[in-house]
Amino acid sequence: MTYRGAMLSIPRYRLRASSCPDIYRNSMTTIAATEVESDTFYQSKEFLSGLCDCFKVWKKFMDWPYLIFALSNFILYAWYDVMYVYLYNYAETDLKINPRDATKFLSVIGIFNTLGELIIGWLGDRPNVNLNLLYSVCMIVCGGATAMVPFLSNYYALCVMAGLYGLCISANYALTSPILINLVSLEQFSNAYGFLLLVQGVSNLLGPPFAGFLYDVYKIWHYTFGLGGLFIVLSGLLLLILPCSRQFKLLRNQHLSQNKGQIKAKQDSKINSNGKPPAYV
Repeated sequence: MTYRGAMLSIPRYRLRASSCPDIYRNSMTTIAATEVESDTFYQSKEFLSGLCDCFKVWKKFMDWPYLIFALSNFILYAWYDVMYVYLYNYAETDLKINPRDATKFLSVIGIFNTLGELIIGWLGDRPNVNLNLLYSVCMIVCGGATAMVPFLSNYYALCVMAGLYGLCISANYALTSPILINLVSLEQFSNAYGFLLLVQGVSNLLGPPFAGFLYDVYKIWHYTFGLGGLFIVLSGLLLLILPCSRQFKLLRNQHLSQNKGQIKAKQDSKINSNGKPPAYV
């Protein structure tokens, strides 16, 4: 459902296929070949065994690139609901916009979000597009649109910000799975994506109430939308660490290989000049 072939990599469906009819056929074959037991003890044992397997797999992909991506999602999901939840309240309470017109902001976000998933999803499939950079740019635009809201009082200007936000926040839906598959293997994808959903859910429970608490305390929307925009930008910038670190590792490996080549060349030259290797070789 979330990535091509991911459902064929879970332990139950080890047969490989490439299309939906094959998924059905393999599923029916595997289920029919599996002995189904109704014993409660057996089912509990199977559940505990599966849970232990999940923890074993989680240990494998708990490296720092995945943790950075999970942290980025945690920060994003703590604040990305600010536009969905509080844009209407800002328009109605501070700008005295008609509630019927204020609700149209959500429609604008939804319409552009649908278009964005198609456009950004298509861009993400291009072979020469850097997914991390595309994701980061979209999050930076989302953060900027969020932070601009309390400085705008024109209805149509707020519609533009809502549309821009809806268009770019779709990168989170369209690019999360492709970015994740670059960090973990296809066999680990289901567990890695499940843990990422857990991180997103916990963050989404904590973030919106805190954003509302800021308004209750200070009675202005600048802290709610300002901090929301700032942290959304930060979540995007975190993704730039991954390609930068890869480039750094590549340059370092090239430098080390060049040094090794130079040392080996010096040793070979000494062997050729003396007719025998030096004492330390």
